[in-house]
Amino acid sequence: MKKFLLVILCNAAFYYSGYSQIHERDINLISLDSLLNVPISSASRYRQKSFEAPSAVSIISYEEIEKFGYQTLGEVLSSLGGFYLSYDRNYSYLGVRGFSRPTDYNNRILLLVNNHPVNEVIFGSSPMGTELGISMSAVDRIEIVRGPGSSLYGTGAMFSVVNLVTKRGKDFDRASLSIGGNSLEGFSGTLNYGTEFQNGLEVFLTTEYFDQRGNNIYFKEFDNISTNNGIAAGLDKDNYFGMLATINYKQLQFQGKFSIREKYIPTASYETNFNDNRTKNKDAISFSEITYTIPLNSDDKITFSNSINFYNYEGSYAYENFVLRETADAAWTIFNAQLDWAWSSSNHLIAGVEYKGNLLARYKEMDDDGDLFNKNVLYSIRSAYLHDEFQPMPNLLLTASLRYDNNTLCDGLFSPRGAVVYNLGQSTTFKLIYGTSYRSPNIYELFYEDEETNFKPNPSLFYEKIRTLEFVAEHKALDNLYAALSIYKYKVNDLIDQEYEEADSSLQFINYGNVSTVGFETDINYYPLKDTRAFFRYSYHDASYYEEKSNLSNSPKHLVRTGVVFPILNSIYCAPELFYESGRYTVYNTRTENFLLANLTLTTKTLFDRFKFSLSVKNLFNTTYEHPGGFEHVQPAIVQNARNFFLRFQMDF
Repeated sequence: MKKFLLVILCNAAFYYSGYSQIHERDINLISLDSLLNVPISSASRYRQKSFEAPSAVSIISYEEIEKFGYQTLGEVLSSLGGFYLSYDRNYSYLGVRGFSRPTDYNNRILLLVNNHPVNEVIFGSSPMGTELGISMSAVDRIEIVRGPGSSLYGTGAMFSVVNLVTKRGKDFDRASLSIGGNSLEGFSGTLNYGTEFQNGLEVFLTTEYFDQRGNNIYFKEFDNISTNNGIAAGLDKDNYFGMLATINYKQLQFQGKFSIREKYIPTASYETNFNDNRTKNKDAISFSEITYTIPLNSDDKITFSNSINFYNYEGSYAYENFVLRETADAAWTIFNAQLDWAWSSSNHLIAGVEYKGNLLARYKEMDDDGDLFNKNVLYSIRSAYLHDEFQPMPNLLLTASLRYDNNTLCDGLFSPRGAVVYNLGQSTTFKLIYGTSYRSPNIYELFYEDEETNFKPNPSLFYEKIRTLEFVAEHKALDNLYAALSIYKYKVNDLIDQEYEEADSSLQFINYGNVSTVGFETDINYYPLKDTRAFFRYSYHDASYYEEKSNLSNSPKHLVRTGVVFPILNSIYCAPELFYESGRYTVYNTRTENFLLANLTLTTKTLFDRFKFSLSVKNLFNTTYEHPGGFEHVQPAIVQNARNFFLRFQMDF
């Protein structure tokens, strides 16, 4: 089967090489030069090109998102080298460089939306699936900065900083309506609108509704007459509504977001009743941010931003004689003031202060008889950071960053980072990077307790920290080939993780120990002709507990991603891709099987200046595969979707 899939992909690429030259340009893939020269702001908190950044950086353009039919942020990121997904049919979890702790809610990845941090303050979660509530059709690009980011962003930016940048009104300049449906009994509707008025006011609006019933799912662990023979019937429902607005006028910027998502849980996690439609949860995320920039001259500026943020979670868990209900409500503000100062021709300084204050952070658990747990934890973080870039020679760039965070819930902490960037000619760049980062324990890890599931609090938790050393080589050849290699080693100290105690069947977060990982990533992108693009990405990581020399769970050693985009029939883009992953250990010390997935997306060019169609087939060859679950699951691994398709129709007006 593997050889068969590779033959299909290779034949498609060679077929195109002799055929596509007769096609006219319609809406083409972004060129390699354009992609590499896109200014990014997430690596150093100011705009710079990716090869100047003191990190291993990737940029995913909206053309790639559209052509490969990615539906969620997690799908986009898992196409990159070193990234992989876990889905427990409740939330999507993103692994980076061999590290993904089950049920960590992505709290070691910092997610930004137009440079605004989205991670909430109770679980520290960053939404990667449908819980994000932003249509991928509204995205202009996604900036991915690998490695520690606490030297600029503070707690949680341990493994990656991801910045989702939405489209600008003046660039979009139209209204676009799309409707879609999938074979999982799903429906979606999306409306995007953008414009720039004559007075310079620029507006972009996006809203999306999604409703999916899902398939019946069989779990062999519940194959019994009393539990519906292991079939969770109609319990994979997923629906959300989301909207986002950005407004730009001269030096003033505003953005606001609201989303709400409800997900039924078919896995009977936390020992709930199997096949009971009362077990579900709901997440709502919203924020409003205003940013004002004061230009000092053509190069220097001061930027002020202030935001109010809200998060609400409601969980319902059905047991034999009662329904356990959980709620989490949070409100917090973030104020940031930053100086961007090029104080000489060879020196660029970023200096800033930040305040993050909780107005509300309440976690509550109740049953039919009343409250079982009710705690409101208010804390604040006061921070200052510096980032300096010094260019002693035209081809050499030295950078250093330092941030101090004073957290009223924990002790204060410094986070340094340094990098050397050397350009060998105009086509080759070498980077040597040393960085540290940290994550403070969140409210859920510190204080949550549940007598029903025997979950214990641990208020004595302290920071987990990471140190990383990385070498990066990037090379561009012949204006159509880009290759990158990253070799890295990192060590996580005092890892915060769940421990299962067999003596009393209890769960508790503890500072479990230390994790050490070595690995490398390769990324090759080839643009042979104007309307085609191919990529190949391979990554290897060997992650283990440092003292025990035992394998880290949910950590595949090998990841391969490859794909190609090419036009056929003069008006359709064809985009096949392959994903290979080696097996992962589960929390029960079993191991999932290796698997190879094939996806295929067909997208029309714009027809009659107005219409566009797309068809995506996921898991094309109907591969059976699983992702590891957490201690809350009876199942060591959770079965994933079989072959399914998504059809979308778009109209511009």
